[in-house]
Formats: sequence, structure tokens, C-alpha cells
Amino acid sequence: MKLVVLTDSPEVWGAEKSLLTLLPYLSGSFDTKVVVSTGSPLRLHVESLGIQCDEHVFNVTAPRDGQRRRWTGVRALAGSSRLRAQIQDADVVLIFSAWLLPEALLATKAARVPVVLDLHETFSAGFRRRVLGSFFWLCDKVISPSHSTFEMNGLRVPRGAAIIPRPVQVPPGTGRDVHRSNTIGVFGQIVPHKNVLELVQSVAWQQSPHQLAIVGGEPDASRRSAYENAVRDAAAAGGSSVRVIDRVADVFPLMAECTALINCSRHEAFGRTIAEAAMMGTVPIAVGRTGAAEVTRTIAFGRSVAEFDELQDLITTGELMTITAEERSAGQQRAVATFDAATVAVSYRDALQQVTKKRRPKASKKPTA
Repeated sequence: MKLVVLTDSPEVWGAEKSLLTLLPYLSGSFDTKVVVSTGSPLRLHVESLGIQCDEHVFNVTAPRDGQRRRWTGVRALAGSSRLRAQIQDADVVLIFSAWLLPEALLATKAARVPVVLDLHETFSAGFRRRVLGSFFWLCDKVISPSHSTFEMNGLRVPRGAAIIPRPVQVPPGTGRDVHRSNTIGVFGQIVPHKNVLELVQSVAWQQSPHQLAIVGGEPDASRRSAYENAVRDAAAAGGSSVRVIDRVADVFPLMAECTALINCSRHEAFGRTIAEAAMMGTVPIAVGRTGAAEVTRTIAFGRSVAEFDELQDLITTGELMTITAEERSAGQQRAVATFDAATVAVSYRDALQQVTKKRRPKASKKPTA
């Protein structure tokens, strides 16, 4: 069976890392090809796995450099006719970027190929009304890492949807027998939707038994955004209780040393960092009703709070210091069992195979005299 994955991927972040983790497992059951936007850095990563990766000029993609894209049927239709050549011999097409829905759905319907959407993005109300809400129901199946992703997009979970967590890999033995400091970490991009500035300003860190470490800063000062500079200024004002650490190649040793790790992003379909933390025995904390909160509920480990006010109480009271080594170990075991890459890949493969039976055979040509 042939699987074609369509993705925009102008950058490589958490969702792309999940895809890269899944691809080797899926390739054991499918003849797999990935089609990316021209110039996508994902191509090199896919090819390094020995998997075919083609570039394609999609007509409808995510905005680049803050520029808005116009959604028109003409653009989608024109793009779909070219895209059809990439997918016409597939048994199933996986759309890994909802921005491609209009163009990809037109192509797959014309080629009579079943299509699966991996929904992991959240969008503005305007996009929901015009595109996602219109095309969403035309997919043969929808896979998502959390129920929250549907809720954040203002959508009902469709019948037959597959809620499958992301595969997570951590180095074997990481987190065992380490000395844990009283540091609470937040890892990832320092960008507005991650709520890092709000985290610094909303908690009285100087009155807390914990320190906050923000890991993921831009090393080159000339390339830092205004938002990151504001975060660094707020951290400096907090004295020694808050510090910013530039991004590092290997975050796992730092994660393992933290007593807890916070995810307070406004748009989080899954929450990879707190899943990684849980797999190392670091207590995951989720702020808000997002996929990160679902991670803590799924593994029954960590804390989930609705607002920063609750987070303030959790941190300043020292409650996190009462979590025992036994609780950490049990939570770690549940996290490893839940997010193990091989286990998740089986569920993902099964969801894709369920729709391959919908593949309509091509009409046979009549013999000529």
C-alpha cells in the first residue's frame, strides 16, 4: 500500500518532530512518500530517514513572515490539478497541515483517493468559518492528538475520529537517580502564544521556594524579538529567581534536573515538552484547557490549573515539594507506556489502514481491436 503525506512545514517544530518519529514505523507497512512545500527544511530530515521526499509549490499555504494569504477557490482549484499527479497512485493521503485542506481535498477527490487529516493546528474564527469548518467534514478520517484541538477550533469531534497521542522519545535512563533542584522549567520558543512573559509576571517567584528557568532563548542578541527582550527584562527584574537559558542541542539533562516543567501555551494540541518531562519523572504542569492538560489527565501525573492565579498558589505554597519519589516513578512509568513511539505508531498505522479499503479501483481500459 502506498501512503503520501502532504505537509507545508515552513519550519521544523513539535508536529514535524512527531511526524519524523512516526515515518520509520509507518514505512514498515506503507510505501511512503512525503510531499513538502518548496524550500521546506523538513525535506532533509525526511531524506535522512531513507524516505522519498518531493517538493511541491502549493497554492494555498500558511502565511509567511506575517503576510496574509487570500483564500480563493481559483487558487485551490489551480493548485489541485498539479497536486493530483503527486497522489494519483496512492492508497491513502495524509494531510499533515490543515492549511492545505482546500487544495489537497480537491486533488484527492478528483483522484478518488481516501484522505486522512491530522488536525494539530488551531486557527482564528475567520479561518474556521471559511475553510476548516467547510472542508473538515469531507475527510474520510481525522486524527488528532487531543480532544482539546477540536474544542479550540470550535469543532465537534466527528464520528470515527482517532485521538492518538504523539510519539515521544527520550534517551534511555534519562531522569533516573538524578539530583533534582527546586527549579521549575519552561522549554521551547519564547514567543507570545507560549505565554512566557505572563508566566514570569504572574507568579511571585521571589516569594516561592522554586526558581524558574526559561530554556530556549536566542543566543544572538541581534536576532531576538521584541517579545523575547521583554521576557529577558522581566526575568532580570526578578533577580536570581528567574533566568533565561539560550537554546541547547540536548535539553533532556536540563529537563531531568527540574522538579517540574510548565506548559502555559494558548495553542497547544499536545504538549510535547511536558510529555517528555513526565517520561523522565519531572512533574508536568499545564496551564489552561489545552492538549497539555489532557496529557496530565491521561497519565494521572502532574498538575493542571485553569489560570495563572491557580498556578501562583501551586508554586508559592511549596505543594510541588511534597510529591514523593514513588509518585514520580509511577507517573514516569505511565508516561512511558502511553507515549512509547512504537505503541503510538501502531495506533496511527491502524487508523490509516482503516480508510484504505475506500480506495476505488481505477477503471480498466477496454481492449482495442
